[in-house]
Amino acid sequence: MGQQAVHVSNQTRVYALDASARNRLNTVLMTMSFIGAAMGSAIGLALWDNKGWGAICIASAIMAASGFVIYLFTYKKERIASS
Repeated sequence: MGQQAVHVSNQTRVYALDASARNRLNTVLMTMSFIGAAMGSAIGLALWDNKGWGAICIASAIMAASGFVIYLFTYKKERIASS
């Protein structure tokens, strides 16, 4: 369910960029999504095979923290106009 929610959210953002380029933008989105999922699977399998469950947990925590840090530095806060 989480992956589907992220997919719909990302498609909404991409479609808002340029209505005339939706097909091209969706192609890039889906290609990058597939590459990311394939890399995540490969990394997960390699970690599981070599180090076990602990390595999977540590790698997941690092990836989640990295995503949060990227979000903090790229999120554009809307300024509230003071009246």
